[in-house]
Amino acid sequence: MGTTRALLVLLFVTALRAERSPVQEPSPVDVARMKTVFLAQHLWRNVSNPHFTTLVRQESLEATTQLISALESLSNAIAEIETPVVEDKLQLIYRWERIQAHTYGINSLYETFMSFMKKQQDTQQPASRRAWLDIAETILQDTPTSDNIHRLMLAAADKKEKNSTIFELALTEHLNNVCDNKQSTQLLLYNMYANMQITQLKSYIMAQCACTLMQIYEKGDHEEKARQMTDSLLQRSKEQVRAVLNAMKNASRAMWRCDQRKYEEHVTYEQLTRLLQGYIENEVDMNPTNTCRGSCKNYEFTENYSCFKDKFCSQQPKCEGRIIDCQFIESDMTVCQSNPGEMRRYEYVEYKKNAILGTDKYAQKSEANCTRVTVNSWWRFFLPAHCSYCFCVCDEPGPLSDRFFSLSPEMADVTNNKIVTGLRFVKVNRVMYLQIQEASLLPHGGVNSSTIRWKPVNSTHMDFKMSWEQRSIDLDNLEAPEGHVLTGVRFQEVGTHLNMEIMVSPIIYHKGVLKRPTELSYWIGNSNTDSALESPRSELQLSSSNVPQNTNGPCKPDSEHDSFVKFTHSDIVTDAAQTTIPFIDIQPVTFSPPTMLGGAGLYHKGSDESAGFVAVKVFNYDISKHLTADELR
Repeated sequence: MGTTRALLVLLFVTALRAERSPVQEPSPVDVARMKTVFLAQHLWRNVSNPHFTTLVRQESLEATTQLISALESLSNAIAEIETPVVEDKLQLIYRWERIQAHTYGINSLYETFMSFMKKQQDTQQPASRRAWLDIAETILQDTPTSDNIHRLMLAAADKKEKNSTIFELALTEHLNNVCDNKQSTQLLLYNMYANMQITQLKSYIMAQCACTLMQIYEKGDHEEKARQMTDSLLQRSKEQVRAVLNAMKNASRAMWRCDQRKYEEHVTYEQLTRLLQGYIENEVDMNPTNTCRGSCKNYEFTENYSCFKDKFCSQQPKCEGRIIDCQFIESDMTVCQSNPGEMRRYEYVEYKKNAILGTDKYAQKSEANCTRVTVNSWWRFFLPAHCSYCFCVCDEPGPLSDRFFSLSPEMADVTNNKIVTGLRFVKVNRVMYLQIQEASLLPHGGVNSSTIRWKPVNSTHMDFKMSWEQRSIDLDNLEAPEGHVLTGVRFQEVGTHLNMEIMVSPIIYHKGVLKRPTELSYWIGNSNTDSALESPRSELQLSSSNVPQNTNGPCKPDSEHDSFVKFTHSDIVTDAAQTTIPFIDIQPVTFSPPTMLGGAGLYHKGSDESAGFVAVKVFNYDISKHLTADELR
């Protein structure tokens, strides 16, 4: 009871100090260290009590129970937190492998020590004085292992290795191998730090217990040695915090997904359909007077007015919307029309003089499932005028055109203390949504994995319809202010652009609760436009207009914050402008294990050979704000 009351006082004082400390609330592993040091001091107060030591020396069941209870109390702090998972990408770092070898030794001895005490409780057969001293001496002999971990964290393992910290080595390795990451670079560094801190705390707990046993069984005065161990732990922690924070200065908090080796529609990507699509029309049908006195380039923005003498216009579905940007290529051609109901109008177009539109499909000509139609331009000799077939772009809303983005907000259930832990694009009933993964928040930034779910999208039919004028999507990195987490996302319409916003909510970190979320949550975004007088938003020009699944990757991020990209048609030569690009990457973007998010955004990834994808990214909550080596003495 006394220990519990003292711990409550410790946490109360920690909260008071946080108000004037640059570190508002310590991270879970730093809290564990504070508690462990405090519990060690409390254990030594028990050892200095003659009644306690006399009882233990009796080697009775009651005495053993009292001893085990006192020793096990030291492990309470680390038992309250899960050991962070470190990505296995560090296996190529020799120094990390050496640290892991030492870690394995400490963990094995710790499990042996805990099993030794548990067995006595389970069998109710107390160990002898000699047995206790044997395990105490073994622990003290192994204490230098923790020293080795500290040295390897901060200095090179040998002369061949650069004199940098393990965190700097991990930073370089992670940046060189960004694909298939399960954690951001910053989160990886924190997990390394926390993992090694817990290992060193296990060593410290065992060493304190061993010194306690040696003191109780009168094998010399070990109290001063135990105090020196505490001082050493605290000093090392300060050095290790400085090292990891120094590496974190250059560490990204972003998480995004690389390309899959195989693109698969509805699995790795979705696409807008028939937003802007290649379309063949004769100039006679693109003006109300049915004349042919102009040229294709005169038809920059028009529509279909008629079907002159039931020529090719009667053999294809007409463009029911607007016809844009016409050009003349050749007079006569063979058009390989796609089957009715398909997203493409044409598989390919073969001109008489060997120009071919849709060369990717033409290469599969023998397999093409299409209807071939001969299309020839003609002369009106009595005027005279040449009625040319033009290659244009059709902007046609309709049942085959998926061009909608939901404007409905997607929010976590903040009233039940839930936050956003992941994002992905989904297409539902021809509408693109940003779908959120939500989970319950736990103390010190934890997430309750058992509550994770992809929340059904909010299909309230508040949609943004893309068109020739409105086909831009803004690309931004949106990050929450300090002490806030991501609790929602939405699209809004800014001018002619589709623009993303995030909802952020303040948290009480050590309690793991949202702070009055229904009152204090708010939306943030970047509403800058490309027409701003100062620092206008910049347009990302696609390096290629080739259809992604017809190219060999990989696509890589190529956009900057405060930019935008326009959806357009695919390459005229390789695809006959039949596909809307870029595609939408629908791979879920989450951390493993799940964690709080401190932001989200949109970006474009592409290559010199591919129009690429618009995709989501997320940012982990900035854990560096909670790292500290300060102790309550």
